[in-house]
Amino acid sequence: MMMDEDEPLFAEPVKEPFLSRWQRGWRGQGLTVAALLLGGIGGGLVIGSLTRPRPTPAPVVAVLPAAPVETPAGEGGPLGPDALPGAAPVSPADPALHHGTEMPEPEDAPTAALPPPPVKPATLPPPYTGHQPPWRRNAVAAPPTEGKARVVVVIDDMGVDRGRSAQTVALPGPLTLSYLPYGHNLPQQTAEAHQRGHELMVHMPMQPSVEMDPGPDALTVSLTPEEIQRRVRSNLGKFDGYVGINNHMGSRFTTWETGMQPVIAELRARGLLWLDSRTSAKSVGSGIAQKMAIPYVDRDVFLDDDPSLEGVRKQLKQLEAVAHRTGKAVAIGHPKDNTIAALKEWLPTLAGKGLVLVPITNVVKVPAGQSASLP
Repeated sequence: MMMDEDEPLFAEPVKEPFLSRWQRGWRGQGLTVAALLLGGIGGGLVIGSLTRPRPTPAPVVAVLPAAPVETPAGEGGPLGPDALPGAAPVSPADPALHHGTEMPEPEDAPTAALPPPPVKPATLPPPYTGHQPPWRRNAVAAPPTEGKARVVVVIDDMGVDRGRSAQTVALPGPLTLSYLPYGHNLPQQTAEAHQRGHELMVHMPMQPSVEMDPGPDALTVSLTPEEIQRRVRSNLGKFDGYVGINNHMGSRFTTWETGMQPVIAELRARGLLWLDSRTSAKSVGSGIAQKMAIPYVDRDVFLDDDPSLEGVRKQLKQLEAVAHRTGKAVAIGHPKDNTIAALKEWLPTLAGKGLVLVPITNVVKVPAGQSASLP
């Protein structure tokens, strides 16, 4: 065995000083206690470091900017045109916004002054077989026109944003309110709107010409006539008391004659009217309605493609001009803050402008054989 050259072969023992047996005993016990204390402290530190939970690092999420989407005039977005000011469009399939969670209601949303009306469960109305079709039976009486030009204000996309829908219902009527079939608690909402003197419609979701989701049970060009009929009936069964339908989005579907025929046929069978929102100049809806002899009318003015307050005011002036020129005009807007504000200041001025607000049933083109006058 090799030895370190600096280490002597035999080291002399180190002599300890003489200690009595009593001193040796106490020293041994002291060393033992010290060892136990040090061991306990050290062990505790080791065990604590092993058992102490370690914080989990937060995941890193990369946020990419959303790509801009081209939107045809009047088709405004997946929720209709407006969610909350500055909110980006979100697919209606996303439960976080359009079909699951309600949007926050403004604190100053008006409360109903009238007692809540009785509400019955919504069911699909049976096919029309009598002498008074539902478009007349559910109509709201128009005020006397006395030779004045008539204006119709249709507010689409009702029923999803509960706060703004309530503010719209509180406006003086008769407005024509078109409710999305995937709105919230529609029997209650529509019953309150009708009680306040507004006319009701179903805002039927239809495929647009851009990549936007119009909502569940939407009518698309990939469907069979049987599936189109099923979806129309499903959407018509969400609430009662309406006079007809108009298209939500639909710049693609309303140009497809094969798909629009079963839609208009279902309206004819149930005694309902068709309002063409005219999101496409190539829409065939009113042409088919005329051939199938159901009441129909086309939109003249969009109120809030420019959602600014001045933009809406400008379109209301355009509505006035069309009404004075032709005797009647139909505008479509949406429950947006500036649209509601502009209507609140504009509606009380109509009488002084030689105009009268009427519901949609007052201006439809009635087919031969049906009376244009309402009971």
